[in-house]
Amino acid sequence: MPDVIKSGDSGNVAIVNDEGRVLTDSIAKTDLGHAAQSGKTFALTTDFISLTTLGSYSGIIYIKNTDTVYIEIGVLRACGTTLSQWKIYKNPTTGTLISGGAAITPVNTNFISGVSLSVTAVKGADARTVTDGTLLGQWVCAADNCEFILDGAIILAPNNSIALVCKPFAAGEFCAWLLFKKEDA
Repeated sequence: MPDVIKSGDSGNVAIVNDEGRVLTDSIAKTDLGHAAQSGKTFALTTDFISLTTLGSYSGIIYIKNTDTVYIEIGVLRACGTTLSQWKIYKNPTTGTLISGGAAITPVNTNFISGVSLSVTAVKGADARTVTDGTLLGQWVCAADNCEFILDGAIILAPNNSIALVCKPFAAGEFCAWLLFKKEDA
């Protein structure tokens, strides 16, 4: 007969079988899924941007954390209708993307949450530039999506920023989408 271990008045139990193994029933969630339940997961997207300037990079999205806590980027997706080269820059400070991009607002993925996030975020346009920062990564994306599951591998502390730039091989439509979570203070 198995033994039952009870956890106080919570009603939680674990069963120990005749071989001494603890049997439990659990639900596993991703870190982003758990954060979404608390209203701390946000999406940021550029919509589609027409790029016709070939041979140079155009700024697609810039994000600066202006909150008092850090944010973790969980998913990054770059997309385009043609083959393209992409770069991501750490802490850029200059360029026409940063000084003249159109403001975009992060959207809380928990539709009933009142939690907000303070960031400066802008979407780019054809020939918008990023002229400094440290190259963090680069890749080639086919005419489709390039999605990176980062699981919080890129962390933006307060006043840190990133920028994505794209160099298309032919004129087309391009976009970026990020899913990130806000950490507790």
